[in-house]
Amino acid sequence: MFFQSWVDDSILVFKFDNNKYNAISTGTLVGLNEAVMRVNQEEELKGLIVTGEGHIFSSGFELGTFIAFANEADCIEWFEFQEQVMYNLFTCKKPVIAAVNGSATAAGMIVAMAADYRIVVDNPKIKIGMTEINIGLSLTSAESEIMKFGLDNNKNFR
Repeated sequence: MFFQSWVDDSILVFKFDNNKYNAISTGTLVGLNEAVMRVNQEEELKGLIVTGEGHIFSSGFELGTFIAFANEADCIEWFEFQEQVMYNLFTCKKPVIAAVNGSATAAGMIVAMAADYRIVVDNPKIKIGMTEINIGLSLTSAESEIMKFGLDNNKNFR
């Protein structure tokens, strides 16, 4: 299983649970998108908490995803889907809290920045950052906007 989700006290909890690094697979993206849609649609749910299993929030996208594309169209379709999921998370109608229990890198950081609130464990060993920039990869337009607003975190812009 790539994730766990459950309701606790009218809050939907979504936990990354994919190998020891909590990599975000296509299945994880589908589950995260379903969680956001559920929170938006079910009146009794008051918000969403996103966290990770163990000592890592998320290391970002599962790298095997990128080498598995059969052609350019598959690649484009996947990136459009992941961008829509990030946008849906960012624009969730109810509060989203990222309970960052450990390192959050690459897409893991984007998920954390898409949340309305971030609670980060006090541990000097965790890493938070955009590691893909080190190898020359750029952010998608949705990811760039999420980073801009997440770093500023000014609610007047949303």
